[in-house]
Amino acid sequence: MSGHYPEGPPADEAEALLVIQRRVARVMRLVTRLDVGPRPEVPPGPAIHAANHRSMADLLLSTGTFSHWGWPIRCLVAGAYFDTPGLGGLLRRLRCIPVHGTDAIDRAVEVLEQGW
Repeated sequence: MSGHYPEGPPADEAEALLVIQRRVARVMRLVTRLDVGPRPEVPPGPAIHAANHRSMADLLLSTGTFSHWGWPIRCLVAGAYFDTPGLGGLLRRLRCIPVHGTDAIDRAVEVLEQGW
């Protein structure tokens, strides 16, 4: 890990991702009530949000929460989900990062070093 990270993605890429995340959040509001608190204060630079459930619920709820705060996120998702019809397309549009087995941390570092 280099320890030097860019401030984030280009603004146009971040906004394009937020548009998709907001669409997912609107669909989520049809099936659940998401009570989002105030945006946390965090220092600039990369951050990791670690969800600990083994389901797609974390991805969908995190997408709703972070889009409410105006933060684009990219989630690490088990690579096998990308082969699921329908779901795989959504994961790619959300710019999720496929991981396999124990490579999750290495992939997270690699993507953070790229600015995402």
